[in-house]
Amino acid sequence: MNRNVDIPSFTVENDPVGLGWRIAVRWPDGRIEYVTGMGTEDQALQWIINDAPQWVMDPDRLTTPKT
Repeated sequence: MNRNVDIPSFTVENDPVGLGWRIAVRWPDGRIEYVTGMGTEDQALQWIINDAPQWVMDPDRLTTPKT
């Protein structure tokens, strides 16, 4: 399956490991990845609006896999 054509869902949540917020990215195949390092909930929401479309299409995107 080509990840570049899959459309994930995004959820903003408190980052339990650090301070601030993260985005949980849930792919249709069930994988969950996290985009971390957001200082505020608003920054995380703005990332989804402004940066998520390009991020989804980038095969070398940086994430933190769910462990």
